Parts: sequence; C-alpha cells; structure tokens
Amino acid sequence: MRAVGDDDMQVMVLEGGIKGWVKSGPDFTRLMDGYKEDHWTKMFAEEEGKTDAVETRMGAGGDLKQ
Repeated sequence: MRAVGDDDMQVMVLEGGIKGWVKSGPDFTRLMDGYKEDHWTKMFAEEEGKTDAVETRMGAGGDLKQ
C-alpha cells in the first residue's frame, strides 16, 4: 500500500471469505453490489444439508461408513 502512496488505506483479512461476510449480517451485506438474500439463504441451506448427509455417513474416525 505504501508503494501506491496511500498511507491512510487500511488492509484487512476477510476471515471466512465472502460467506463469512454474508453471515455477518445486514451491516455487511448492504455493502455488497448485487446482493440477493434469497440466493445466499438457499446456498447455505443446501450446504448445511450436504454437511448433515456427510456427517451421517461418517464414522468416529472420520471414515465413511460402508
């Protein structure tokens, strides 16, 4: 940033990526161009469903049950 000559610019790491940003709520999503709540709600629901299905098939050691 110093090479650009802007000493006032702040650089931060976005923990959790864009999904973390969305999950942080309206204070953050209002800053997103083209944010569509229904898209993200559906995507998170689908991911949770997939996670639940994988956890159901997982054994205690992390191997898939046969």
